[in-house]
Amino acid sequence: MKRTSLILIAGMLFVILIEGCTPAKKEFTVEPIKLSSKCMYDGFYFTINSNLPDGTDFLVSLYTDTDSLLGQVKEKIKAHTFTVGPFRKGEKLYPAGNYHVTVVVPVISTQAESVQKILGKKGELLRGSGVNKFSSLGFYIEQKFSVQIDEEKVVTKTDTSKVLTLPNFIKSYTENAKAINARYDFDWTVSTGEKLDSIKIHVNEYCAMSLSVNKTDNKEIKGMTIAIGDTDEKSAVEILAILYALVQTFNPEGDYGSVPAFVSDFVNQESEYKIKKGKVEYSLTKFSGNTVIFIICE
Repeated sequence: MKRTSLILIAGMLFVILIEGCTPAKKEFTVEPIKLSSKCMYDGFYFTINSNLPDGTDFLVSLYTDTDSLLGQVKEKIKAHTFTVGPFRKGEKLYPAGNYHVTVVVPVISTQAESVQKILGKKGELLRGSGVNKFSSLGFYIEQKFSVQIDEEKVVTKTDTSKVLTLPNFIKSYTENAKAINARYDFDWTVSTGEKLDSIKIHVNEYCAMSLSVNKTDNKEIKGMTIAIGDTDEKSAVEILAILYALVQTFNPEGDYGSVPAFVSDFVNQESEYKIKKGKVEYSLTKFSGNTVIFIICE
């Protein structure tokens, strides 16, 4: 009996020692969620940015300033961002004014296993902004925003037909790239040409871009050529993020959430494929493992 007790005690001590030597799981610090809003001709759009892992479910809710629910959308985050919308009242737009937006990450115990591995099965590894405990189910994240929709800042169909000038292009691309953590630190120096001016951009060893600019005072954008070689996986991800930001810059009338699907479908087409998106034509040529994309503005 005594021997059995000693064996049991020794076993318990062994387990305690092993558990004590097991490295603690790393805590995850949540950065404040960022929200940007845009009022398009077809409704309100909201872009969310967060450092939470890919595949995390978010719930975005739009309320009046008196807290009446107007709409709610569930979406997964990818590459630290996603866009939801349009929020609208049937065929009509909501009027200009003050609104509230609530962004909630539902309790972590309901999230995908890949998310739980990083945040803990119930979110016990979460630290930082907006982290709350919901009884025994675990932790969730909530952040509230006040949004003012200004009638004068509504983006309409007629706005998108305006000529895209070089200063506006650089400003818009930089904002779009920052929103999804794409590269934007390019040298935008203009080289003088006989018929058109141009900007040559070296992205990485597999990709180069050339932006064509009209020789006018406003420096309107004529188009862009993007040459992509047979790239490795890391560089391919960098190039795709840049393509997402470029498409959103050339076609600001669309929502960011639809861009990845458009780009994915486009780059997987056969050589000589063409498609019109708004007032911009996209085409591509493929040869010997290389892809050349042509973007032409009307």
